Formats: sequence, C-alpha cells, structure tokens
Amino acid sequence: MTYTIASIQTTEALKILLDKEYCKDLIYIDLWDNDFKKIKVNKDPDCPAC
Repeated sequence: MTYTIASIQTTEALKILLDKEYCKDLIYIDLWDNDFKKIKVNKDPDCPAC
C-alpha cells in the first residue's frame, strides 16, 4: 500500500514542477479503513517554510 502514497506524492510533485494546478490540502489516508480525506490547512504568516 505504500506505492499508493508514493504515487500521490510523485504526481503532486510533478504538478508543482510543471507549474500545473496541485492539491494544497493535507491529504489524510487511512489504508486500514480505505478512508481518504482532504483537510484544509491555512498558511502561517510567521512560518518561513509556508
């Protein structure tokens, strides 16, 4: 099941590199229950990484 997460990460990274629209939400994946959720996360203006 790790290939599922790796493929999502790879696809999103390629979208960023190709300057395409990408998911800016936190993606929560519970493989045991087959549950996928997107969680909105706001940027912190005081965070240098954001």
